[in-house]
Amino acid sequence: MKILLVEDHPIVISGCRRLFEEQAESTLIEASTIADARKELDTHRPDVIVVDVNLPDGSGLDLIREVAAKNGAPKAIVFSMCDDPHVAKTAIDAGARGFVSKFDSAAALLGAVNAVSSGGTWLSDDLLQKLAFMRMAPERKPPPLTRHQKNVLKRLACGSRLSEIAAELNMSPKAVSADCAVMRNKLNARTNAEMLVIATKLDLN
Repeated sequence: MKILLVEDHPIVISGCRRLFEEQAESTLIEASTIADARKELDTHRPDVIVVDVNLPDGSGLDLIREVAAKNGAPKAIVFSMCDDPHVAKTAIDAGARGFVSKFDSAAALLGAVNAVSSGGTWLSDDLLQKLAFMRMAPERKPPPLTRHQKNVLKRLACGSRLSEIAAELNMSPKAVSADCAVMRNKLNARTNAEMLVIATKLDLN
């Protein structure tokens, strides 16, 4: 089984490399950007792709949508620091067959790869419960963001760094960071990457 890992954090890459080296029937192919992933997809035609949400040149979810639209596409698993059910639902809507948090065990990632490669799906029991409760809960209204906060959000979504946003908006980097903290709190997000996914889901940007 050929597995394409699309991930840009060296520690995570190293851990996955060791994990899959121990699996005799698995071959791990690595890419750190969406551009590199496209080349590896054409060259190696993997069976499964394991994709981070936040990549240097864009969103891993966009890559999954792109791959899912093709015939004979590899099965996709999202591998993310975020375990928010809204992010998981967005990933599934994009075409992912599995969702694994980086806080999960190595066995969980292996289980997801094996399940998905066999034509199944994989979500943790905890995430399944969260998704069930989310469906049962009344649809929440998008939290109010100011026009200024939306400007910051749009630039983040385009891949701008905080220092670049500060220069564009004539602000200090500390002020931009504070705006991001306020928006993360409004969206109940733990990271900027998670905040962008939730904002996209709620159509806030």
